[in-house]
Amino acid sequence: LIPADSKQPPAYCSWFGVTCCTAAGLAAGTCTVIGAVVAIDLPLNNLNASVNERGFLQPVQQLHTCGLTALNLEANSFSGTLSDDWGRLVHLQRLDLANTWLSGTIPDALQNLRNLTQINLSNT
Repeated sequence: LIPADSKQPPAYCSWFGVTCCTAAGLAAGTCTVIGAVVAIDLPLNNLNASVNERGFLQPVQQLHTCGLTALNLEANSFSGTLSDDWGRLVHLQRLDLANTWLSGTIPDALQNLRNLTQINLSNT
């Protein structure tokens, strides 16, 4: 994701709530591509969306394909139910959707998230 001749990380790596893979992370084995987004941490940001709309989940899935392992969207204003598509985010290690106004039941497909070390779906 970083051009071979560049010593600077991509601009999005400095965005609020975004953590990217660094050379140190690569050496430690915590990520696989320098410059890839590995974590999104945006709790309490007044985000509004339906979690089962394509416009919400598709970018999350794309980031996941590139190395996203942590997603914290706690205490935002989401609607809808978690679909089975969330079970495709198999590399996630941390998922926090607590206090987000979601409805419905937790889909069985979340059993596919075998790398999760933390999950918080309380008060959804």
